[in-house]
Amino acid sequence: MNTRSDFKQALLTILALLVPVGIFIAAAPTEKTGSLKPPEKDPIPVAFLISDGAVVIDFCGPWEVFQVVMIPTRQDMPFRLYTVAETKKPIRTSGGMQIVPDYTIADAPA
Repeated sequence: MNTRSDFKQALLTILALLVPVGIFIAAAPTEKTGSLKPPEKDPIPVAFLISDGAVVIDFCGPWEVFQVVMIPTRQDMPFRLYTVAETKKPIRTSGGMQIVPDYTIADAPA
């Protein structure tokens, strides 16, 4: 039994365990952030970037989540959803569905 080798191995193990803890502590926010507040009246734009071969559930699932959100103090929908692609040519997604994008990357709202 080599105690020097055992000591080195134990030290390396301890360091390997402490490095992730140090990274976690260093990445922790230093000040408390306030909660987000939605705009009073204008909808929040949400772009869905799509391209040929896009998997329908990857953008339709999130689209559905955004489109059903309501804010109790507002009558209108809080999000303005739209599709964006390289061109306005129809996009063929998984399963053969075709979608005509609302905007191109060049003319999409900021």
